[in-house]
Amino acid sequence: MLLIASPGLAAFSVFLYWGAHDGGYAVTAWLPGGLLLLGVALLLIGGVPRLRPEWGTANAAAVGLFGAFTLWTFLSIAWAGVKGDAWDGANRTLLYLIVFVIFSRPMWTVQRAVTILLFWGLGAVLVGSITVQSVIHSAHPADSFIGSRLSEPFGYANGTAAFFLMPVWPMLAIASRREQHPLLRAVCLGTAGFLAELGFVPESRGMLFAFPLAIVAYLVLAPNRLRALVPLTIVLLSGTLINGRLLGVYRAHGGEALRDATVSARNGIVVSAIVLVALGFAYALIDRRLVIGPRTVRRLSLGFAALVGAVALVSGVVALATAHPVRQAEKAWRGFKSPHEPHGHASHFTGLGSNRYDFWRVSTLIFRDHPVEGVGVDNFAVDYLKLGRSREQPRYPHSLEMGLLTGTGLVGVLLFTSFLVVAGIAALRRADPLVRGVSAGALAATAYWLLHGSGDWLWEFPSLGGAGIAALGLAVGLNTTPRSDRQPRDRRVSVGLSALVSVAAALAALSLLLPWWAQARVDSALSSWRGNPAKAFDLLSEARRVNPLSDTADVTSGTIAARVRDWPEMERSFRRAIERNPSNWYSHLELGVVVTQNGRFDEATAELRRARALDPREPVIRFALQKALRRERIAPADIDQALLRSLPVR
Repeated sequence: MLLIASPGLAAFSVFLYWGAHDGGYAVTAWLPGGLLLLGVALLLIGGVPRLRPEWGTANAAAVGLFGAFTLWTFLSIAWAGVKGDAWDGANRTLLYLIVFVIFSRPMWTVQRAVTILLFWGLGAVLVGSITVQSVIHSAHPADSFIGSRLSEPFGYANGTAAFFLMPVWPMLAIASRREQHPLLRAVCLGTAGFLAELGFVPESRGMLFAFPLAIVAYLVLAPNRLRALVPLTIVLLSGTLINGRLLGVYRAHGGEALRDATVSARNGIVVSAIVLVALGFAYALIDRRLVIGPRTVRRLSLGFAALVGAVALVSGVVALATAHPVRQAEKAWRGFKSPHEPHGHASHFTGLGSNRYDFWRVSTLIFRDHPVEGVGVDNFAVDYLKLGRSREQPRYPHSLEMGLLTGTGLVGVLLFTSFLVVAGIAALRRADPLVRGVSAGALAATAYWLLHGSGDWLWEFPSLGGAGIAALGLAVGLNTTPRSDRQPRDRRVSVGLSALVSVAAALAALSLLLPWWAQARVDSALSSWRGNPAKAFDLLSEARRVNPLSDTADVTSGTIAARVRDWPEMERSFRRAIERNPSNWYSHLELGVVVTQNGRFDEATAELRRARALDPREPVIRFALQKALRRERIAPADIDQALLRSLPVR
């Protein structure tokens, strides 16, 4: 079993490793991981005969649609303003396509799928445990928090919450199945409780919306809703009992108070998980011996539906009696439009304020002007700097849907939506209740990722996106008796397909390798320039040649040249950067700064005005422009200091 499950275990090992290291956000983390997963996919397609099952029609259709969407993201590089960012975005989509190819092949029996999902859940517990212990034993616990919210290991609280909450659903699904061993069910229930409670600590407001909707999706997908409801209810009750400890972390204000609050939350989560394992084992033993007839099941189902309806009715009546719904909706809308996040309250859940309204407002403007093709994947930032109202400089619109609309237009939205629909249909066409039960847990994990990603930039974290797509692919590829090998096909067709796969794999490998190689050279230059500037410039020159679309190497070269006061090299570097990316206001700013060293104030003024047109709200550009208009030389060190002072405090 482990041999056949090893591709899935290898993939989730990569996702968990990324999760423990900033979510795998850096290209130098996920690009080599993508190459590794590409090798796993090729192994499945043509390497080991036992790992080459026949691909069903629905599975192939889902892969084809996702492949078409991936191709569209690569085509968007042609019209993208920042082509280097578009290439990175297209490569990220390629990574997710590779993951789906690995998991959507019908080679997963229930026990193989359970092995992979359990590995995911326990791995997330391990990462979470290490994270919490690191916070407790750190000399400065507050370094792991942003705005009193736990941000590690992602460096982003919402991503951290999603990382722990996504595996909750497959753990609940396994815990609900009486066909599984009682000890396995108990461990899964304890794992689900541990992750659900830890996922609450970052206090992600996106979780408040995504988690209840994921519950609905899970119960709708589960073949036996009453059986699925029992473990879910136990976990929710357990979390409610220690809710005060979990909220207490946010209320603490640094230092020893924060350490003590984290210790209290950890102890509550661990004790809760141990109790859940014991309860889960007892419940599993009883469930194995308890046989409920179909008539009783129907009565219980009707009773449960009546109870839910009664609760909803009473809640609605109470809400109408105690608060005016229209006024409450208006208040919530005003709060959502406010740029101010909750601060100084007992909980981060007390308000909806952020700059997301402004992000999404600009997204609609971009979509209005580019409805069919979009502006190119991951090219939101340039337009936001021109059209936005906040001091933030987001690279992404903080929403999967808005990202699709702005980056890929209606064509991309249609392709990706079609992929999700076809994949969902392929996953739901299962008659066996056990298969459907495990599949429901995997699909609920994907649903949570998509729902939470509707209001956060979760797609851009490969640890989350890879796991979300993998869970969907696993549900598609899940079967009770997968065939061990392909059916014989015409030799000419086989040769043609092999040639096509070989060419596609070579192009994919090249696309992943070149940006990684270039960024690795940039990182090496950044770490060594103080001791050997000449070597750093050579490394950046190599990076520029390897990645012909990105301006990162030239911007870095210009910045280093400014530090060593090499004005000719600084000017050359930023001119090259502008040739590759005319939309980078920073390059125009620095070019304007450096040409003042030679007294070319008219040229400096023109460059600084271009920078201001690209980012009208940046005060440093106004500062530099005023000095250039007064025909004063501008010291790059003064610009660096001004940029540091202008950074928004979060």
